[in-house]
Amino acid sequence: MKLFTLFSIITTVSNFGIAIFLLLKWKKNPSARIFSGVAVSSGLWGLACSVSSSLPETSYNLALLWWQIGYSGVIFVCAFFTHFVIRYLSLQKKWFIRTIYLLSFLFLLLNWYGRSRLFLGKLNFIFEQFYWHDWLNTKSIIYLVFYVGFYMVLLGYNFFLIIKAYNRSTGIRRNQLKYFILGVTIGWIGAEFEFLPSFGIHLYPYSILMIGFYPLFITYAIIKYRLMDIKIAATRVSIFTIVYTVVLGLPFYIGYQTKSWLTMGISMFVLATAGPFLYIYFQRKAERFLLSRTTLLQEELQTTQAKLLQAERLAAAGTMASGLAHEIKNPLTSIRTFADYVDKKYADAEFRKKFKRIVPSELDRIGSIVKQLLEFSSPKPLELKPSNVRNLLEETLELIEIKLKQQNISLAKNFCQDIPEVSVDSKQIKQAFLNIILNAIDAMPDGGEIVVETTLNTAAGYKLQDTNSIIIMIKDTGKGIKEEDMPHIFDAFYSKKEKGVGLGLAITYGIIQNHKGTINVESTPNHGTTFTITLPLST
Repeated sequence: MKLFTLFSIITTVSNFGIAIFLLLKWKKNPSARIFSGVAVSSGLWGLACSVSSSLPETSYNLALLWWQIGYSGVIFVCAFFTHFVIRYLSLQKKWFIRTIYLLSFLFLLLNWYGRSRLFLGKLNFIFEQFYWHDWLNTKSIIYLVFYVGFYMVLLGYNFFLIIKAYNRSTGIRRNQLKYFILGVTIGWIGAEFEFLPSFGIHLYPYSILMIGFYPLFITYAIIKYRLMDIKIAATRVSIFTIVYTVVLGLPFYIGYQTKSWLTMGISMFVLATAGPFLYIYFQRKAERFLLSRTTLLQEELQTTQAKLLQAERLAAAGTMASGLAHEIKNPLTSIRTFADYVDKKYADAEFRKKFKRIVPSELDRIGSIVKQLLEFSSPKPLELKPSNVRNLLEETLELIEIKLKQQNISLAKNFCQDIPEVSVDSKQIKQAFLNIILNAIDAMPDGGEIVVETTLNTAAGYKLQDTNSIIIMIKDTGKGIKEEDMPHIFDAFYSKKEKGVGLGLAITYGIIQNHKGTINVESTPNHGTTFTITLPLST
C-alpha cells in the first residue's frame, strides 16, 4: 500500500469523524456547524486522494474525476475557515463572508466545467505512483488566482486576525488562541506543501497527514480540553494519530504482503477492535508520566500563588488607604480653609455665598466617595429576578442619550434576537453597564462611536470558556488604555482621569463576579477599547 494512500485514509477518517462529532454534540451551535464544514471539506480532499492514489496509470479519466471531487473540498476549506475565524473573533464582516462564498461557488463551477480544463487542466503521473495536478502543463490563470487569492492572501489574512486577537487578549481567551494558532499553523503548512507538486516541486506529499492532524488538534485541545496544559492535549492527539495509523495501515500492509484479502480482513477486524483499548492504555500511561513530573511544580506554584495573593491583599489595602486619603483630603482642605476664615469674614456677604455653595458641595463629594467605597467593600445582597438583558441595556442607554448628543458620539446597537431571560439583579447590572459606558464617553471628548452588542453562546465557538451564557460587548473608538495600565483598571482607587475616584470599574467587576459572570478588556491606544461581559443563563 502506498504511504500517501495510507495518510489520505487517516486524513479522511479524522476529518469526517470530527465533523460527525461536532454535529452530534453541538448541532444547534453555528460555530460548530461552520467548523464541521471545514472538517468535511478537508475530509473530502483526503477521500479523493486515497481513491485517486490507488488507481493505476491507465485510469486517467477516473483520476481526473476524483481530483475534481477533491478540489470541491479544497475550494470550500478556505471559505468555511474564514467564516469560522470571523465568527470566533466576533467580527462584523458579513459582506466579506458572502463575497468569499460567492467566489468559492464560482471556482466550483469552473472546476466542473468542461472536465476542469479551465481550472485544473492536466494531470501528471508522479513518483510512479499516482496522478497529480500539473499546473505547468496548462498554466491556468484561473487556478493561479485561486491558489494565490485563497491559500496565500486569504489564509494569511485569517492568520493575521488571529495573531492580532492573541496580542490583545488576556487570560483564558489568550490560552485558547494559543492552541488555535498552533492548529492553524499545522494546517496551513500542510496545505502549502500539498500545492508544491502542482508547480513542479516534486516533494512527496507526506504533509497530507498534517491536514488530518490540525482540525483534530483544534477540536480536541480548544473545545474539550481548553483549560488543560498544551502538553497533555498534544500528547493525546499524538497517541491517537500513532495508534490509528497502525490500526488503519497495518491490515493493508499485511494484505499486500500475503496477497490474501481474508488475512487482511481478519487483521483489520482484530486491530479495529483493539484500537480504542490501545489508545486508552497508552493515553493513561503517558498522562501518568506527565502528571507525575508536574505534581511537584504544582505544589510549588500553589505555595507561590498563596504568597502572591497575600501580597496583593496588602498592596490593595495600602492602595485603597492611600487613594481614600487623597480623595478626601482635597474637599477637607477646602472646608478647613473656610472654617479658618468664618470668624473673620462672616459679615462678608460674598464669603457667605461661597461658603454655602462650596462647603455643601465638598461634603457631598466626600459622601459620594464613602458611598462608593461602601458599595465596593460591602456590596448589597443580590435580588435576582428573571430579566431581559436587551431591555436593561436599552434602559441604561436612555440615561446617557443626551450626554452622547452633547459630545457628538454616535451609538450603534446590534442585539441578538430571541435571547432568553437571565436571573440578575437588574439595578446592579444596569449600574455595571452604566459605569462602562460612562468610561467610554470620557475616553472620547472629541466625539466617536459606541457599539453595544449581545450574543447568545450555547456551545463551543467564539467564547469557549463560557458556554450557555449571554455575551455583552461594549466597544468605543476612544483613546484606549495604555498597556502598563491594563493590569490595574479594576483596582480600587486606580484612575487616570482628573476627576475620577477610581471605583467605577472596581464596583463593576464585583457586580459581574457576584453574578458568576466574567468581564474582559481588550484595548489599543488611540484605537479604542472593548469590554466583554458574560452572564450565565442560570445564575
